Parts: sequence; C-alpha cells; structure tokens
Amino acid sequence: MAEAGPSKSSEEEPAAAPRPLKQRRITRACDSCHRRGIKASEWTCVTKDAAGCESCQSYGEPCTSDRPVKRRGPRKGTVAAGAASAVAAASASPLQTPGSPLPTTWEPPRAARSPAIPMLLEFYRQLIYPFHPLMIWPPFLDRVGAEEHLRNRAFCATVMSACALASARLRQCGPLFFQSTDFDPILPADDSPEAFHQAAKDSIWLRPGATFTIDELRATIILNITCIQKGDFTEMRFWVGAYSTMSAVMNFHDETLWPADLTEVDKEERRRLVHLAYQHSVYTAIVTGTPLEFRERQLHVSYPSEVDDEALLPLKEGEKREPLPSGRDCWMHGWNRTVDLYRILEHAVDQLRNTQGAPNTVTVSLIAKTDTSAYTALLTALYAELPAWARTFHDTTLDHSKHILNFQVVNILITMQNARIISTCSNGFTTEEGVAVAKELMDSLTRVPHEYLLANSVPVFHQLAGIGGILGKYTTQSASYETLLGVRSIIEGMSELLSTLHTDPLSATGKAHTTLTAWCHVMLYMTLFRYSSLSDSPAPDTLRE
Repeated sequence: MAEAGPSKSSEEEPAAAPRPLKQRRITRACDSCHRRGIKASEWTCVTKDAAGCESCQSYGEPCTSDRPVKRRGPRKGTVAAGAASAVAAASASPLQTPGSPLPTTWEPPRAARSPAIPMLLEFYRQLIYPFHPLMIWPPFLDRVGAEEHLRNRAFCATVMSACALASARLRQCGPLFFQSTDFDPILPADDSPEAFHQAAKDSIWLRPGATFTIDELRATIILNITCIQKGDFTEMRFWVGAYSTMSAVMNFHDETLWPADLTEVDKEERRRLVHLAYQHSVYTAIVTGTPLEFRERQLHVSYPSEVDDEALLPLKEGEKREPLPSGRDCWMHGWNRTVDLYRILEHAVDQLRNTQGAPNTVTVSLIAKTDTSAYTALLTALYAELPAWARTFHDTTLDHSKHILNFQVVNILITMQNARIISTCSNGFTTEEGVAVAKELMDSLTRVPHEYLLANSVPVFHQLAGIGGILGKYTTQSASYETLLGVRSIIEGMSELLSTLHTDPLSATGKAHTTLTAWCHVMLYMTLFRYSSLSDSPAPDTLRE
C-alpha cells in the first residue's frame, strides 16, 4: 500500500496578516478636560494607562477619569418622568423663558468655597483693578472676609466673576509683578478659570420679574471682560446685552432716579460701573462690528470722584487720615480721561461706519460725511492737558504703589492711539497717512514696559489687528519707496513684539498670537517682493530671514 504523502507542517504555512485593530472612539473626556469644557477625541483624551492627554500635559495637570459614570437617557419606562425632569432643569437655569417661576432657594457653588479666592482677589487688585475699578476695595474685601458671597447670590456672582478673570489672566501671563507676603500666585488644579466662570453665570438669574442689584450688574461686566480674555465674542456680546437690559430695568443710568438712601461709597461704585460699562460698550462695538448698546448722551451720571478708595470711607471716632492724592494728582484722574477718549471714539466709529459702509447697503445714510479733523484736535488737546505723571512711566523698583499710575499711562496711551487710528480712517486716508499712524502706534507700544504689555496683552492684540487692516490697504495702492521702507519697519516691529508676548496656547488669545505672527511673515514676504521691484539692490538679509 502506498504511504500517504507527508502533510505540510504548520511552520510551512504562510502566516496570516494580523487584522488591524479598530481604533476605539473615545466619548468621555478626562476629569480636567471635563472641567474646562474640552470635548473628548482621539487627539485630546486618551485612556488612563497612557501618558495623558495633550490638554493635561499642556497645563501640567494629572489626566484622570475618576468621576462617576452617569447613565445616559431616561430610565426605562419613564419617558414622561424624563420629560418632566428636563422641564425642571430648564426652570433651574439662570436664563429662563418668560413666565417661568422664580427659584426660591439658592446654594453657593463649590467654587465659592475655594481656598484660592483670597489670592485671586489680591491678584485682581494689583493687576486688574487699575483698569477696572468696579468696586471700592476696602468694603468689598470686608464683605468677602465675612463670607457674604456664601449667603448672597448676587454678591457671589461678583466674587466668582472676579476670580474667573483673575485666574484666566494668571494662567495666561503668570504672576508678573504680583507681590504678596501672604499668598503664592499658584492656582490649584481644581480651581480652573472655567469653574469660576460657570459659578458666576449660575449665580446670575436673568429673567422677567427678577429684582436686580449692582452686584449682578457688576458681574455681567466682569464676565464681559473675561470673555474678551478668552476671545469668546459671542458670549461677550451676550453679557453686554444682559447689562443693558438689567440697567434699563433699574434706571441705572440716571442718578437722579437712584435710591435716596445710598451712601457715598454706593454712589461712587455706581458711577464707576456706569462709565466702565460705557467704555466696554464702545470697545465691543469696535471689536465685533456690532451696534453700540448705549451712548454718552444716555448717561446722566457724574464722573467718579478723583480720589483714592480710602478717602471715600467715613472716619471712625478719633481716627486721623494721612493726606491722599486727589484731583489731577490722583490715578482716578487718568481713569476719567480714558472715559473722555472713549466718548471721542464713539463718534469716530459712527463716522467711520457712515463713510466706509458697504456700497450695496439697503438703506442710505441720512448724514453726510463730515470733517473728522475735530476729533484729532480734541485728542491733541486732551493729551496736552494731561498731568505730567500721566504721560510717562514711573520707576516701581522702590515704590510698588506707582504701578497703579503706570497702568493709567498704558490705558491712556493705547486708547489714544486707537482713537487716532479710527479718526484717521473715518476721514479717508492715503497710504502714507495710514502707515504714519500705524508707525505712531508701534512707537507708542515700544515705550510701554514689557510687563505692562503682558498684563494688557489682549487689547494689544486687537490693536495689532487694527494695524493689519490699515497696512492691508497699501497692497492695492501705489506706494513710494520710502513708504515701503516704513511698512517693513512696522511689520518687523510687530513680529518682534509678538514674539515677546507669550500666551496660553490653548486659549483663543494664544491662537490669535499664532495667527498674527503668521500674518507678519506673509506681509514681510510681500514687502520683500515690492522692495526688490523698486530697488536694484537685493533686500537686506534681516528682511529675507
């Protein structure tokens, strides 16, 4: 019998190619991303046994997924109950539809008990308060020390919004020149700016029939500023509108209608709030291209007193007070002059929109173009009348209190140049005039100490974006050799300035930093091309680099 042939061994069989594993779709963000509102994806959140997601690595936080898993959807057989719970959740929202019942109870959010609150408020006082003095500081701090924000919902909104802005600024630019023997400027991992921001929003009950207070009004403006910090223009507009609605209900912009029992501190806080809200109304309209919420002629409110906060407090029996700066010598004099600049800006923006509007607009402007040279004359006169301290920067090495004066110098300088740019554009300008104004702004920014540019980096970014709009015009017009040299110098200065302003890469401001830097490089190449076409010699090596 013939023997059966040997069978092939398994070793001789070709190995089957391994089937690629299907990449698991991750639908649940880690704890840190969940707090910051970052959605899960294969590129951000990874499994717990990995090194950690990009977001947590960028912030230096542990990447964990320890929070309990909640079942999605309604319970079986309880669709009606699920619908009822959705209605109940909607009624608990800070923003309700007309006719919804008002909540009767309120519990302070977890962030209101954060141990970081005292440090963040001190950070706010030193680096944010000089620009936004929305409260008289000593009594405000007394209310926080008495834990009123744990009992008073509206005051909690103010404290949480201030902490949200302070923590966002701290995360973006670091402690800068923050000085304190009591606090270290370190933000705990559990106390993110997003957590404070959400706590502030949850503490504002905006709906018909509600009774509003100055604390809620103040919180809406601080949230508006926080949204500018984040680059969230949609929510920024919402809070400006919320302030406009609540202030109209309260007759807040006419001090003759204020309650008769207000103290001097109460009145000063209201005056500061009204005029700061006006500034941000103009600023928001410029940045977003939307209508102004209210105008200077609608404000029947005096300017804030030009005195330090301590001078507004009543003297206790037997107490003596050292003489404090007042009038032109006080930092509030510089702050009030910034309000004057925004009043000029309001009209310059109106004129710009009348003259630079789209040609195919549905309606025709009923106001003819006017000469805006009056705006330039007003700006020149206002700057000439400033006291000497408001036109120069002060050495703060030995006197830390000089910082508040320097902040006013920065605020006046940047707002002044912004007003000059818009006034120039509203009257029509040649390429040479536009480049001259842009160069003037860049020269002004180089005068500002670097630490103050970092503390005020977001408005600086918007200023640089405005320069881009002006310089963009020269690409479609003929320009002289000297003008192109000026453009090259401005762009090089912008690129150098941007390289020194480090920002949080995950924030909208950080993305704007990257975009503007790329824009500078493009403009440099365009200038190089036109430079070479007008000159027989090659462009300088610094420009080619």
